[in-house]
Amino acid sequence: MPAATIEEVLRLYRTTYADCNVQHFHELLAEHHHMTLSYNWVKRALQMAGNAFRTTCRQDKPNSLSRSSKGGSGSLGGGNMTLFARIGLAALVSVFLNAGLAPALRSATPSPVDAALQWNLDIDRAMDAIGLTTGMVVGEAGAGDGYFTFPMARRVGATGVVLANDISKRALESLDRRRVSEGLVNIQTVMGEVDDPMFPRRDLQVVVVVHAFHDFSRPVEWLVNLKKYLRPGASLAIIDRDPAQGAESHFWSKERIVGYASEAGYVPTRPVDDVSAHLILLFKAPEK
Repeated sequence: MPAATIEEVLRLYRTTYADCNVQHFHELLAEHHHMTLSYNWVKRALQMAGNAFRTTCRQDKPNSLSRSSKGGSGSLGGGNMTLFARIGLAALVSVFLNAGLAPALRSATPSPVDAALQWNLDIDRAMDAIGLTTGMVVGEAGAGDGYFTFPMARRVGATGVVLANDISKRALESLDRRRVSEGLVNIQTVMGEVDDPMFPRRDLQVVVVVHAFHDFSRPVEWLVNLKKYLRPGASLAIIDRDPAQGAESHFWSKERIVGYASEAGYVPTRPVDDVSAHLILLFKAPEK
């Protein structure tokens, strides 16, 4: 593994994710920093750095739209001098390389197959559940590298369009590169803000948020601002892993998601909870 990657993992934990447990930090590296590392490697690396792991994550998970960068000293700071503090980052990286931690990095960017296996979502059934058909104008929030974007683009076809929104320039650049390589001209990337998706059209028929809403730092404000981009009768679909079906605790419950949407004026229509242990929550947008 490149020394720069080891250094970046340690830096991210120390400065941003010090209140997260290993499993959560491992997920965040993949979701937000495109680092496909083995769980055991991440755990061992942090153990070697002298970190005491928590059983919960007190810090809010960074927003897929905002990529929050709250700092935190966590177990790397305070009175207990860690290996990191004693010998410094560069020396610690050298220790890791000599200890055989280097081979764990498979790829800087996870492949579509890796992503599909990680989330275990039946994408075709999910698209059926939210009613995606040929020719639709679709907005997607928190698109990332395009896990759900590309299947939607193929579903709506050449007469439809998918506006893929994210606040991460890096993620959108990656998505754009893949779009070009696959020859899909019906995807348009959109740089958004924490509380506003900034879609360039105001006639969206459906907006889809997949594996991202639980990361939103300002969910109600975002949903309120979304309204201006929707055509009358438009729908909102929020798809995420379901804590009631074994998902990790940092995913939001159905009641919490419905509460935020209702506060913003959206009307729940029907929940779907029989697709790959996911929640698919459908809402009707409020009249303008």
